Amino acid sequence: MGISPLEARLSSMETVRGNRVDNVDQQLKNHGDRIEKMEELLASKDATPRSRTSEHSLAVERQIADLQLQTDGLRVSPNTDNIISTYVKSEKFQGLLFVKFASVVDRDTAVALLRSGSLKIGDSAVWATQDLPMPVRARKLFLMGLSWQLAQWGFWKQEIHINDDFTCMHIGTKLVIKIANGEGRLIFNWADDWAQWAEWQQSEELGQLIARSQSILQKHMGKGLGKSKSKSSPH
Repeated sequence: MGISPLEARLSSMETVRGNRVDNVDQQLKNHGDRIEKMEELLASKDATPRSRTSEHSLAVERQIADLQLQTDGLRVSPNTDNIISTYVKSEKFQGLLFVKFASVVDRDTAVALLRSGSLKIGDSAVWATQDLPMPVRARKLFLMGLSWQLAQWGFWKQEIHINDDFTCMHIGTKLVIKIANGEGRLIFNWADDWAQWAEWQQSEELGQLIARSQSILQKHMGKGLGKSKSKSSPH
């Protein structure tokens, strides 16, 4: 019963995707025109071995190469059969639809299109993200929450970096925390200055972040809440 509106939204997503493909085609045309003009410019000059190695010629050639790479990266076919299957993980539809794609690129493209499409079911926005294994999901939940909380505490958001597998965070070049999975719990190893920052370690905000992320593993594995580990902090 709940899938019909979603199917309508998926159809709408195809329309949105079609519009974006049209934009990509226009970008391809623009890149092609620029490449053609640069090639004509090079062909019009009296080329010698010396002039070919001049800084100007090399710079133009690099621009052409860069444009060609961008053009190749924009080649997305709207007719490719990218979706392998769709399914739900519960007996009753609860608003979550899982989709298996032919490749990571296809998946990331679909996720980006859904996020940028402003689609809604009723008053609720349609959201898409990569389906991660539960241990990774718990690490991501903690680190993303930590990033948001640190921004609220006055740290510059643009300087906060989380690595791709959600195992550590840096602010600028300085390590903040490393995070790993234990048996049914997350293990937090804070950098020394963060472990010794009593106000932060004893804050209600950090306690809530830890509780939420640990509860994911508790529900998944049926084990009690774990405790994070640092050199001089209970968190």
